[in-house]
Amino acid sequence: MHIVSRVKRQQSSVCCSSEGCDFLLADYIREYVKGECSNSPQGREFYENHLILVAHYGLKLAMETGADPEIVELAAYLHDFSFVMDEKDLNHHEARGVAIAEKLLRQFNYPPDRLEKVKRCILNHSSLIHASGGSPEEACLANADIMSLIARPDYWIRFSAIANQANGSSDWYYEQIAKSWPLLMASARAMVADKFDELKKKVPLAV
Repeated sequence: MHIVSRVKRQQSSVCCSSEGCDFLLADYIREYVKGECSNSPQGREFYENHLILVAHYGLKLAMETGADPEIVELAAYLHDFSFVMDEKDLNHHEARGVAIAEKLLRQFNYPPDRLEKVKRCILNHSSLIHASGGSPEEACLANADIMSLIARPDYWIRFSAIANQANGSSDWYYEQIAKSWPLLMASARAMVADKFDELKKKVPLAV
């Protein structure tokens, strides 16, 4: 996972400020994650239906809330990256995602205080309750994570059924949306309200 050398070969084309090279780390992390996801059809689907959407919604929420957009964007691309590396890692993907993010961002000498913020976002992204009591960046990521599920129901219903191969059930998806919707911040609900309404027309949700 050593990508610094790959980045340094490209830095000469990046605009630099008077204080030194001001390349956008999030852009390189995005391209790295995208490249790793492209190694399999499942990875490509996951990137297109989840990671890129979490980054999209996370940045929109960051603008609304005043959260640090770089922290949110880095965490968005890396929060489920461990699952891309190992599809069996679903139950422990938050902790493993933290370890991957730390190893990856340390290669860029990313400031320790900012690294800790990225790690906290990844660690708490699966719990809206925990994230809402944390930093604005944590809240943005956790909300964006659920928003991506609402935005791509067909993908997640199929994902849920595959993950529950024993009974082929997609109940996990519907239960996740039903319990998460009331916990989303108001601006997050507003951004995906039309998609949520479309979903309710297909399946009654107890919210």
